[in-house]
Amino acid sequence: MTRVTALEPSGNLYGSEYCLLDILEGTSRTFDWDVVLPGGGGFDSLLESKGIPVARLLKRDSHTLPLASKLASYWSVRRHISRNNPAVVYVNQAGMLRSANAMTSGLGVELVCQVQTLEDAKFVAEHRDAQSRVRTFICNSKFIAAHAGVPREKTTVLYQPMMTKNQPSMREPLPAGPQWRVGILGRISESKGHYLLLDAAKRLLSKERTDIRFVVIGSGLTPADTSRFESAVSEAGLSQFFDLRGYQSAAHDELATLHLVVIPSIAEPFGRVLLDAAATGRPVVVSDGGGLGELNRHFDIGRSFRSGNAESFADAIAGALASFEADTASFQQSAARMLERLNPDKYIEAVTTVISNAAVGRSTAMEWLGEA
Repeated sequence: MTRVTALEPSGNLYGSEYCLLDILEGTSRTFDWDVVLPGGGGFDSLLESKGIPVARLLKRDSHTLPLASKLASYWSVRRHISRNNPAVVYVNQAGMLRSANAMTSGLGVELVCQVQTLEDAKFVAEHRDAQSRVRTFICNSKFIAAHAGVPREKTTVLYQPMMTKNQPSMREPLPAGPQWRVGILGRISESKGHYLLLDAAKRLLSKERTDIRFVVIGSGLTPADTSRFESAVSEAGLSQFFDLRGYQSAAHDELATLHLVVIPSIAEPFGRVLLDAAATGRPVVVSDGGGLGELNRHFDIGRSFRSGNAESFADAIAGALASFEADTASFQQSAARMLERLNPDKYIEAVTTVISNAAVGRSTAMEWLGEA
């Protein structure tokens, strides 16, 4: 089998790590994988529990470390790659592309780079010198590909499906009202739209919409981020209308308790929460910007609003609740079609093609946006 080493710089359990896990498990019969990452973030233990070899050679939060410490870590990774002699090094987060180039220079290995976030796409665009040794960049939306600014012959766009093993059965619709539960799932931050939701809630409540309870599922990147949002809710006098659930591992069970899921992210690269809502059959209100708006238009799914606009957001929530039963029925039909079109086997086939081509020195230009 072709040997492939994945470089994963965070080692935490966020979206990019779970995406890599899908790839590792889906291609395990084709590629002999090992993963280089920092220890202690949870991803290392999860991989080992599934029998995937790990090497805890990268440092956590390396951007905060002295240069000598980072260089020692990179030298250890280089020796590991030299000993294992993989055909391909899979860079799971494009923000470490320059260091990946340095660690693999002269070793005769090919690079494939995953571009998951807008920050990483901009990093790639700003560091064109780091692009030359990469055979293919895999972007999770056309929005991200446009910002990455890589040559067309090296650009592959693959929408990411929900793997069959992770897909719950669609839940029965909730009865309409009288107390509406409108929820947001994900890391609490400005970019995910939590503060925009707070502004929209103020507008709705000023119109006597006291029949809505806003459910926040997730926490901030740091305790300070969580505390800041909790304070903003309290200072707005809205604590009685917000249910702050914190991080919950059973995300689909949480979504099943909602009438409506809102995804107000600003410049979201893809929008996996839309897939989670689709799998549970809960109608959505989504931002029309970024990769999220791209998915909304491509699959004709969900009710959209103008990205970053609290008034448009509030109006969309009110409209979705006013036509709740019709919206729910329409959404569940669209959700079933979208999940069927995002065939996990076809996605894994596409990733396999990219890595196999790289292993023999070929780039891949491909666009897979689900089955027709």
